[in-house]
Amino acid sequence: LKRFCLEQQLLQKANRPHIHWTHTHTHTMPATFGQPTVVSIVKQLESGMELQELNLTNNAGVQMRPAESMATLSAALKQHDCVKVLVLKHCGLNDDAAAEIGAFLAENQTLQELDLEHNNISSVGAIALADGLRANIGLRQINMLHQQGASAFGEVCLERYQEMLGTNVTLTKILWRLQSRKSFALTKLITRNVEIWRRIAAGRGDYVDMLPDHLRESPPRVLTDKCPPQSCFGPPALESQQFDAKAATPDTNSTSIDEKDQEASYIALPFFNDQEACAPEKMKPKSVLEDHSLCFFDSDVRESRSER
Repeated sequence: LKRFCLEQQLLQKANRPHIHWTHTHTHTMPATFGQPTVVSIVKQLESGMELQELNLTNNAGVQMRPAESMATLSAALKQHDCVKVLVLKHCGLNDDAAAEIGAFLAENQTLQELDLEHNNISSVGAIALADGLRANIGLRQINMLHQQGASAFGEVCLERYQEMLGTNVTLTKILWRLQSRKSFALTKLITRNVEIWRRIAAGRGDYVDMLPDHLRESPPRVLTDKCPPQSCFGPPALESQQFDAKAATPDTNSTSIDEKDQEASYIALPFFNDQEACAPEKMKPKSVLEDHSLCFFDSDVRESRSER
């Protein structure tokens, strides 16, 4: 009887699955499991933990409830504005989630980089983000590349971003797929913001004349706190006044742009074609040279030169 029982135990052990099969099964589980949930992140923020960068790439909790997760996260980040970089790649974010993020951007002025790559945001969601960026003075870069199931952003989306950049002077980079023949107009506005911050970094207060007309009298504090404003041209003159000014004899004591400033202003007008650029390539900002979305035609450069 003892021998029979021993043989039965040996047979049962022999028929059990091998231990390596269990480890292989665990290894093939999605990498999203085990990541912190939105609720746990909110608790960490409420406890006083300061997170400079929050990365929720491929988070399973966000993928199951994207809009609700963004609403919960946005409410927490509004009260605890310590996060400067927010990465939400592969989170299944839709237009409703983008609307929650847009409402968050309208109130939060701390976030500087927002990565929404590989999601499900269409033109509707992109427009909601633009509406939030109208009142935003903190975000510098937004990434909306590779949106699944959505075609390239079109004319309506471009127009809303043009309107947004009429007041927003802090956004310096947009990564997306835009299908429009008028994209160069948006590129000019982005390049304007890049040049404004380049002058501020150099300690030059003559950025005021690059601001939109309605912001020149009272520039935003986000600019004046970093560099005191100094207007070179004063209020914008009429076309007839500009013509008379060209014919008049220049005053040596008046403030004007010298050759070095003119050369620097041309640097902010990049274009990519077979003709010679308006300024040496080595003097152009690195961000402008590497971003092929900044594109101008030769006619625009000639027009800019004549205006200056």
